[in-house]
Amino acid sequence: MLSDLTSPGWSDRSQPLVLVVDDDEVAQFLYRQALEREGFQVVDACNGELALTMFQDHRPDLVLLDVVMPGMDGFETCAAMRALPTGIGAHIPILIVTGLDDVGSIKQAYTAGATDFITKPINWMILMQRLRYMLRASESLRRLGESERRLAQAQKIASLGSWEWDVGTGEMNWSREMFSLLGYAPDGDGRSQLAPSLAAVLSRIHPDDRDRFGTAADLLGQGMPPAEESGDFRIVDDGDDIRIVRFTGRPERDCRGEIVRVAGVAQDITERRRSEDVLRRALNQAEAANRAKSDFLATMSHELRTPMNAILGFTEIMDRKLYGPIGNEQYESYVRMIHESGEHLLHLINAILDLSKAEQGMIELHDDPIDVTRVAHACRRLLQAQADAKGISFTLDLPKRPLPALFADELRVRQILLNILSNALKFTPDNGQVMLRVRREYPGQFPDQGGTGGLVFEVADTGIGMRAEDIPIALAKFGQIDSSHSRRYEGTGLGLPLTKRLIELHGGTLEILSAPDVGTTVILTFPQERILTEQRRLPVTAAE
Repeated sequence: MLSDLTSPGWSDRSQPLVLVVDDDEVAQFLYRQALEREGFQVVDACNGELALTMFQDHRPDLVLLDVVMPGMDGFETCAAMRALPTGIGAHIPILIVTGLDDVGSIKQAYTAGATDFITKPINWMILMQRLRYMLRASESLRRLGESERRLAQAQKIASLGSWEWDVGTGEMNWSREMFSLLGYAPDGDGRSQLAPSLAAVLSRIHPDDRDRFGTAADLLGQGMPPAEESGDFRIVDDGDDIRIVRFTGRPERDCRGEIVRVAGVAQDITERRRSEDVLRRALNQAEAANRAKSDFLATMSHELRTPMNAILGFTEIMDRKLYGPIGNEQYESYVRMIHESGEHLLHLINAILDLSKAEQGMIELHDDPIDVTRVAHACRRLLQAQADAKGISFTLDLPKRPLPALFADELRVRQILLNILSNALKFTPDNGQVMLRVRREYPGQFPDQGGTGGLVFEVADTGIGMRAEDIPIALAKFGQIDSSHSRRYEGTGLGLPLTKRLIELHGGTLEILSAPDVGTTVILTFPQERILTEQRRLPVTAAE
């Protein structure tokens, strides 16, 4: 029966519908009996005019058409069905059934648009097999047409055309969108009268790009596809509008390995290029503005150092009374305050200058083997008085196993640690805790964290902490979590950005874990390649 023809997708009906067109009532009856027995639905018409009306109303899956009929004969009816508007009858199979078996009649049937031709008297078994075959072929054509429609729609949406180039004959085949990309207007059926060719493409290429296009085509024909960017060419249409189209191709070889054709695509990337140009200009402007700002800060910082050195020098002389007493204790107090304020301002100027240099890549690292234990103890010693003033427990946690030497810039490593430790002490309330832990991580030691190994410094405190969304603010230049005029903690917001830049110059990373009213942990990791081998390890420094 018709189980292989009633699967979903080939027709909206559960059973194929056949339009029988024959002026003989006996023939109509025989057709109906035979077809319905095989699982077909049947509608019939007795002349060509009625057949055209039923053809448009019912949209049958197949037509059985007699030739000799009053009025319109079968040939005229077939041609009229194929000529219906919007392609209604373009792909529906039409089987001419007639007693005429001469060559002229057969040729006329196919010229009128018949799918196949069968002569009377009818062999019903052959007829049913012929119908099944025609329905399967029709379904294949329908699916192919649907695929082509979807492909054409996708190409139009993506401004993407496909092409093939026969290297031997020079002939080309283009998709519909390819014509549009090259500025060739299609005719009524969506095609162009122009024959696709390499010359037709070249005529649309901008004159300044034609030599490059010819070179790219030659390379492609030799099996050497050019780089992606070198396949971008300017296309000039009849209206002198210029678009940028990217051509990409891949050679196809025969069994002997010789190139027989090249298949590829062409895509309009004009808008993408415009967007990239806008972004590039914006990036250049932003970088220029950033450089100008950094240059200004660096220049100002440098110019401020000279008078600041004079202020610090003279106030130190006055404080030490090198040329005799000042004569008034209040003045002595003022001198000390001026000197302390000057030192704070000089520290700020140095931080601005360092950050400006770091942003412009002007900081040079002077790497040497560093005794990590000695540096950790030295940083703790420098800040112990600050911790004692607030009653903070300031501890140092070192592993029992001696630490390896670190190949880095010792001055910058100290600067990194002092910045982080100073922040921890500043933002930790009285009687809190701050700990500096140093440890070594080995590659693969923490696979769930994706660690690649290295030397790790952790600074953990029980301070005020901050929210996760505030961490990027803290890492930004001049970033202040509390930006109000009455903020509780003084600072310029330069310490963390500078520290992050310095650790990155060493190839390391800075990570911040924090929670409000819980505390903050800053993790500084120097990469594995900066750890010296066992043979080059420095002598162990005794704990102080």
